[in-house]
Amino acid sequence: SGGRRPFGISTLIVGFDPDNTPRLFQTDPSGIYYQWKANSIGRNSQTVREYLEKHYTDNINEADAVKLAVKSLLEVVQTGAKNIEILVITKSGSRTPNVDEIEEVIKVIEAEKAEEAEKKAARRTTSSGIRYVGTLNDVNEKEETISLEQVRSLGTEGRRGNPLEELPPSNDVYEFIQFRASDVHTVEFENDMAHAPPQPPIPNDPAIVE
Repeated sequence: SGGRRPFGISTLIVGFDPDNTPRLFQTDPSGIYYQWKANSIGRNSQTVREYLEKHYTDNINEADAVKLAVKSLLEVVQTGAKNIEILVITKSGSRTPNVDEIEEVIKVIEAEKAEEAEKKAARRTTSSGIRYVGTLNDVNEKEETISLEQVRSLGTEGRRGNPLEELPPSNDVYEFIQFRASDVHTVEFENDMAHAPPQPPIPNDPAIVE
C-alpha cells in the first residue's frame, strides 16, 4: 500500500505551530519531506530557489516577503503581473493580492533597479578637463557637492589642446572624493566599472573639495 502520500508530484505545505511559528515543508514524489525557510518547486524552480537563497533574510515582514516573492518570480517570468499569482498566509488567515497590487510591487522593484543602475558607475568631467569614473555616493544640493566612491582618474584625454599640459589616466583608485558641483561640466552613467583596492594621495585638482 502506498499510504496517503501524493504520487508523482511535489508540494509545498505552509502553516503555523501552536506558538505561531511559521513552517514551510516540501514533499517529493518519494514521500520524503524537507523543512525550508524559502523554497520553490516546478519549472525553473532552481533559478528561483537560488535567488531566494541569496536574498532571503529572517524576520522579514509581509510587504518585504511579497516583494521578495515577486522579485524571485521575475527571474523566470517575463510578462509581469499578469502571469504572477501570490498567496499570502498569516496567523489570521490568507489572502491573494490582486493584479494591481502586484503591479505596484513590480513598479517599486523596477524603480529600485533603475536607481541601482544609475548609482553603479558615474563618469564626471571637471572644469580642469580631468574625467573621473566612480560609484555615485551622494548629490548634496544644499552644499552643492557631488560625491563618488572608488574613484579613478581618466586624465584629460586631449581636452586641454596642448600635449604638454595633458594628464594621462591613472590606475590609482580613491576610496572617496567630493567635487564642487559648479566645477563638474558633464555627467555620464554606465553599467559597470573595475575597482582596485589601494588608496593613493588625492589628485591636485581645484574641483575636489576633499
